[in-house]
Amino acid sequence: MPESKRSHRGTAKSGFVSRQTSDAKEPPEKIYEIRVGVAQLIVVVAISVLLILGLYSYALAYQAPFHPLAQITRPMTIQSITFQDISGNPRSPAIFARGETVVVNVTVSYPSDTYFGTTLNFLQIAEIWEPPPTPPYGPFTFIGFFFGSINQGQQVSSGVGWAIPAQAATGVYTVEVFVWNKWGGSGWSVYADPQTATFTVS
Repeated sequence: MPESKRSHRGTAKSGFVSRQTSDAKEPPEKIYEIRVGVAQLIVVVAISVLLILGLYSYALAYQAPFHPLAQITRPMTIQSITFQDISGNPRSPAIFARGETVVVNVTVSYPSDTYFGTTLNFLQIAEIWEPPPTPPYGPFTFIGFFFGSINQGQQVSSGVGWAIPAQAATGVYTVEVFVWNKWGGSGWSVYADPQTATFTVS
């Protein structure tokens, strides 16, 4: 009988040790699961970066506004609107007499941190409105335009002239300048926020 009891105790002790060994193997399995999760995250991030770089390269190659900022910002800026006479002499203040020619000189820029390509073709329009009987403008009296091309980081200046009629109304005239990609229709887009300036006919 004593020998049988010793054998039973030995078996119980052996089972206890076996459970300890099984418990000790659980932490490495959890660590392995965490490492697999991190590896999957790295793969997802790497694929996302490659897709973004691919779209960026495609946009540069084809001069297409794929960048999200292209949808909410204008690629060009109207830097200034100034006035001069037919001989190129600046008029400041911009006061002209009937019979003179007023030249509207516009300077536009194309910053280098945009996503519309290295060269941009654009349409620039200058409209002249007579003194208003009521704000904001009076009758429309003149429109001048031209098509131009500009490179990133460059500024371009151009002028359009209007011969003031002998019977023109006196007062303050308003000039409004627009920069588009083309005349309206499919694919029409605004390239710069419009700007205004005024001159006086005395």
